[in-house]
Amino acid sequence: MFCRLSSVFLALLMSRILLAGPSPQEVTIEGTIVCLSADGRTATPTPDCQPPAYYGLRTDSGVVYSFLQTDVRSQILKDSRVRSQTLRIVGWLKEGGGIEITKLQALKNGRLYDVFYHCDTCDITTHVPGACPCCGAEMQLRETPAEGP
Repeated sequence: MFCRLSSVFLALLMSRILLAGPSPQEVTIEGTIVCLSADGRTATPTPDCQPPAYYGLRTDSGVVYSFLQTDVRSQILKDSRVRSQTLRIVGWLKEGGGIEITKLQALKNGRLYDVFYHCDTCDITTHVPGACPCCGAEMQLRETPAEGP
């Protein structure tokens, strides 16, 4: 019985993997934040990128990547202090060209800094600006030297 259930489970798992389509590609990009119009055309960098506009990243070579609007980590771009910096983004390039952020770092004087929000009271770290989900205090933006290469 256990063997038959294991076989059925394995078959279901494999069918989901095959139906899921191509795997997203991991990419590392560097550039500056721009505001994209609702149709995905680049607009000028602006402090007030309001919906239906959204943020993207323009590389030095002029390639523009958009961020998935459903990606919680992209909410860090609401902070003008983050948007004003040259950023290195590691993420998954999804079908259609949108990027899901897995790591966001600021590049300053040739050195990388991890960028995040932190609540000192609760010792909680997040990539979403606003109130601490535990105590309600305002999360503080932090930039710490990145470890490793």
